[in-house]
Amino acid sequence: MTRASDLPASRGSLRDEAAEWFAVMRGPDAEARRADFEAWLDEGALHREAYNRIAETFSLGKALKNADFSAHNPARAPAVPKGTIGRMALIAALLAFAAVGAVMIWAVLTPNQAFRPGSTLAQGNGEVPQQRLATRFGEIRQFRLADGSIATLDTDSLLLASFSIERRDLTLVRGRARFAVAHETRPFLVAAGGGSVKAVGTVFDVGLTVGGRVDVRLLKGAIEVAVESRTNRGEPVRRLVTGQALSFGGSAQPRISILGKTGDANWPAGLRDFDGVRVADVIADANRYASVPLRVATPDIANARISGTFRVDESVTLAANIADVLGLAQVTDADGIALVRTCPPSTEKNCRPPS
Repeated sequence: MTRASDLPASRGSLRDEAAEWFAVMRGPDAEARRADFEAWLDEGALHREAYNRIAETFSLGKALKNADFSAHNPARAPAVPKGTIGRMALIAALLAFAAVGAVMIWAVLTPNQAFRPGSTLAQGNGEVPQQRLATRFGEIRQFRLADGSIATLDTDSLLLASFSIERRDLTLVRGRARFAVAHETRPFLVAAGGGSVKAVGTVFDVGLTVGGRVDVRLLKGAIEVAVESRTNRGEPVRRLVTGQALSFGGSAQPRISILGKTGDANWPAGLRDFDGVRVADVIADANRYASVPLRVATPDIANARISGTFRVDESVTLAANIADVLGLAQVTDADGIALVRTCPPSTEKNCRPPS
């Protein structure tokens, strides 16, 4: 009985044998060699798997390269040349497609592939394995998802994304994210803290706070928020429209509110709009990003109120701005920057007096 290794083409790897048999079974001698081919397949599961991979690679290569031959419509496929030259040409094409296919599969299926700003995950066959998007302490970063949506993560945030042919599933594990959702038929679902947000094409924020509360804020479009209640699992879905917010989880009951003028609408740019906010609260917000932490020396400074637009992701600049507005001094030491009324005598070298 003739084996694949008896064929005049490349001997050696099982993949080469499978490619040779694939060429034979698409050629004019297919019926005459069918018994030998089936006997080769019967030698084991590895043979069948190798042959199936070659067939799949052939189809992938057609899609990638717009090849002139057809695996699914023999009537329209050009005839395979008789003889060894024609067979070897097809085998060479198959092996080339196999190399291309391997690169594509690696690009799509590499686990825990890092996202880069502005990058797009390849979708391959429409399904992308779960991806892990994360930001470090003090970092605000933008990610482009496989469907073209944009996810912006706030400092120290973690988001898991898993896209399939039927839906787009994301889970906010910690921190805060803004989603600019690409409009398409698949639902875009974000799970967080016992609830989920469903969107199609819209812009919204989802944030997890200390104590387990979830804050959902809608900046554009419409979303549906389903909240899992401990006392009533049949609680209705709430629909939000532009300018509305919903908080749930923790000790608070779910409630819809109006955003009005949101002080942190520009948080992806590191900006905050403060209107009569306590200095202590401004500093607490800034210290979520700060490599140089800020603090206040006395309660009266902590309770002083401030208004204006400030960068909270640059603590040194923020300290200088607050000091200028309130006429305070700044003491720099190993623990960061302290806002004080006047420079103590012992800190003259490390103190910037009020301007």
